[in-house]
Amino acid sequence: MSPVQGKILGAVLLLSTVAQAAKMLHNPLRVRVNSELIKSVFHKQDQDLLKVVSDLSLGTYTFGDATLKDVQVSFEPLTGSADEFNYRLSLDQSKFIGIESDNMKIKGSGSVSHGGSEEQFSFDGPVSNFRVSFEISQGASEKKIAFKGIDLSLNADKFAISSSNPVFSQHGHSEQIRIWVQTRLIDELHNIKTNAFAGKDAVIAKLPFLSLAPAIGLYYAAFAADKMLFTDEFIEYEFSPVSMKLIKPSGLHDEFLKAIETEFAPQEPGESESALQLIVDENLINGVIGQFLKIDKMYSVRDLMSLDPRLNMMRQLLTTTTIGMVIPQFKEQYGEGRPLDVVLTPSHEFMTSGLGSVAATSFNLEANGNFNAIINIGAQIIVENRQGV
Repeated sequence: MSPVQGKILGAVLLLSTVAQAAKMLHNPLRVRVNSELIKSVFHKQDQDLLKVVSDLSLGTYTFGDATLKDVQVSFEPLTGSADEFNYRLSLDQSKFIGIESDNMKIKGSGSVSHGGSEEQFSFDGPVSNFRVSFEISQGASEKKIAFKGIDLSLNADKFAISSSNPVFSQHGHSEQIRIWVQTRLIDELHNIKTNAFAGKDAVIAKLPFLSLAPAIGLYYAAFAADKMLFTDEFIEYEFSPVSMKLIKPSGLHDEFLKAIETEFAPQEPGESESALQLIVDENLINGVIGQFLKIDKMYSVRDLMSLDPRLNMMRQLLTTTTIGMVIPQFKEQYGEGRPLDVVLTPSHEFMTSGLGSVAATSFNLEANGNFNAIINIGAQIIVENRQGV
């Protein structure tokens, strides 16, 4: 087994071939992305996510004879400016996948109607345990990155509510407001997530797509992946013809595949880490081709021509006389003007049963990096016993 390595636009392409047909050792398409690349792109504009969670309207809430209304909340950095703010992005599935921050606070205002009076109030406080998390779901029938949840808490000791109305403090609603704001904030963040995934313009227009583009790509690529691995060092996706929906599981035939050993290029001493590595082997193509080689069906050229009236003239020309103009012996053996048909089939079994050992249609990558393709189609010429069609 001889791997072939080559640099292609920062990617590493590894190819390997072996002689005999067998089960695949690895999926034929594998991609490894440096986790630091994803993080560096994310942090270019991740502070703009604060715009998505500013001026949130939390609605109204009634408790006892009091009603909260016109409550507006914004997330802000606890320290430093918004331009310097960064979330922590975790890409290690053994820990968690998502974003978190301990440098956030909320600031807002609202009013409470109590006994016919309107009491304006404002509040602010640090946000603890803020986290938006996802999980890797690798079920037998579906692979995906699934949304897990949103968590945050508001510490009662540090959550400050003030009002210029002296009656507000007498009513003692501060703790009820804090609990309600915390619950409603989580609900509202869930609504933002739902609207973002639904493509709602009001949310999409605020998202920093430069920062989120790699994460969005990873999210949707997961639906076509057979395996995924997220670590602090790299993110690895593996794809098969089945996972990419190119063929059904029943269409993958080991007899047309090879046991190809591939591996990602190791980092050499003193060499910077590769941003992206890509492995493609010939099983990706041959896995798809194999389903056609198992088709036990023949296709008549006459029948195919009959589907288009414009080909009627050519259909009438399928006779021994026409073929005889190119191969005189054909006309001498079968006579003049007898209709004939050409029957085609991709079936490898049909070809081997009639001709013995025949190389299967396939795509092959050689150890020196060259490639070649073999295309075989079974064909029979059938001469009818009578004139006319």
